[in-house]
Amino acid sequence: MRRQVEEWDQAACTELIRVWEWLKLTEEKEKKSEDRLTALHHRIHRFVVALDLLDNRPASLPLPRALALYRYKSTDFVRSSVISDFEFEQVLNGYGFDDDEVRAIDAWVDRPLSEISGLRERYPELAQQGKRLRDLPARDFVEALRDVIGVSALHERKILPPEVERKEELEELFRALRQFLGRRDLGGWSPAGSGSWE
Repeated sequence: MRRQVEEWDQAACTELIRVWEWLKLTEEKEKKSEDRLTALHHRIHRFVVALDLLDNRPASLPLPRALALYRYKSTDFVRSSVISDFEFEQVLNGYGFDDDEVRAIDAWVDRPLSEISGLRERYPELAQQGKRLRDLPARDFVEALRDVIGVSALHERKILPPEVERKEELEELFRALRQFLGRRDLGGWSPAGSGSWE
């Protein structure tokens, strides 16, 4: 059943991404239009579709990535998210995500791209501009939710906050350094400053 829900989630995201991309394209057309009447036409059309997308959404959207897309990317069009903390937690809790994992998703989404391995290299220009994960285009954002963070109806791995993932990465490098140098003790030095992580 979970695999089926995962497929529905991906299909919903695909359709939502098409609408998000259309809204962005229409916004660009409005900005580039030299004719004020044409620009107004684009603005009104975009407003009607955005209103329908954001205001008339299903009362409950029990698909984790589609809901995350709404939660974090709705701010592309409106000032604050249309998905409450409570609703987001309740839906993700239903898939086995605990409250700490939901908070970790929030932390990842607000993380600068320059601090996320893989994305920093994939989007060097955005990373240099100080953009966050939530600033990615909708299609790339949904991919990052699945591939980088691990948001999925399958809930295949525990989502850790970015700081914990970084700490584990440093610990692994430190173990490799110890092994490379052939010593157990490096004079009390560790990535945390002095002593060990404990």
